Amino acid sequence: MFSLIKNLHPGKEYSFQTSPSGRSLPMKVKEFLASKYAGEEIITVDDGIGPESKRIWSTYDGWDVQAFAQLVCMFVLFIDKQQKVNPEFIDCAIRDGLSVLDAVGTWFHGTALSVEIMHHLEGSSGLLDIDIAGIDSVRRVVLSMDITKGDMFNIYYGDSSKGGGTWNTDLVTTLRDYFQAHVA
Repeated sequence: MFSLIKNLHPGKEYSFQTSPSGRSLPMKVKEFLASKYAGEEIITVDDGIGPESKRIWSTYDGWDVQAFAQLVCMFVLFIDKQQKVNPEFIDCAIRDGLSVLDAVGTWFHGTALSVEIMHHLEGSSGLLDIDIAGIDSVRRVVLSMDITKGDMFNIYYGDSSKGGGTWNTDLVTTLRDYFQAHVA
């Protein structure tokens, strides 16, 4: 079974073929989860609709390797722009049946970071909820994948502290900047 909230970018639109309703118009994950299609079996996921759209996943063929790699790399670089995901890792992640978000977490195993990404409120908000350890006392952040430089987002750290971070280039850089400037 294909998990929307473990495999797709919350801010992008996809078209879904479901059974029994058929093909949907392009929509974001949160829109799909609120639609008539939500309880139906997903047969295919495309990056749009029409002749230029690309099939990224299907029940029959699994993942398009390039689409899976692009999603994993996008999330990894969102966390840390210094990373470079290699093709061998992508092949292993697909072979092992990892979701996109589980592959991202696995990528950071063995590093100073521990990362677990989820769609905030189980996909209904369009935001990401990232449990992250390895940068000062940060525990968790909630933000949009479409965040741009200067945008604010929530940082949860210590036992019960919350602050507002200002996005820089990636999550690691932004959190280091935040803790250097605000937390003694």
